[in-house]
Amino acid sequence: MKKTITKLIILISIILILFSNNVLAIGNLEQYDPEPTINSSDSFITKAQPVLGFIQNAGIITALIALAIIGLKYIITSPEGKADYKKEMIPYIVGCFMLGGVSLVLGIISELSF
Repeated sequence: MKKTITKLIILISIILILFSNNVLAIGNLEQYDPEPTINSSDSFITKAQPVLGFIQNAGIITALIALAIIGLKYIITSPEGKADYKKEMIPYIVGCFMLGGVSLVLGIISELSF
């Protein structure tokens, strides 16, 4: 009975957290700008965004192609060789996730900074 009540409380709290809204409280509405803009068109961010977009796309594409090649090699390998191949491919998979993750983080940073 205690496990059921605990599971129910956890489920209800997760649902409340997922469906809660963030509220932005503003004291003076005349000063509120819903879309803040960069004053200067020559700023570093506006110049670097195309380069960051290219780096982000290239990183994600490279990571996906590398993971696809690793997966195909694993499928083709004989059952005896799969155990050895699992040990060898862990650094490659970690590298692909890092490459894709860094690309996504660069994109997020370029979108958030203003």
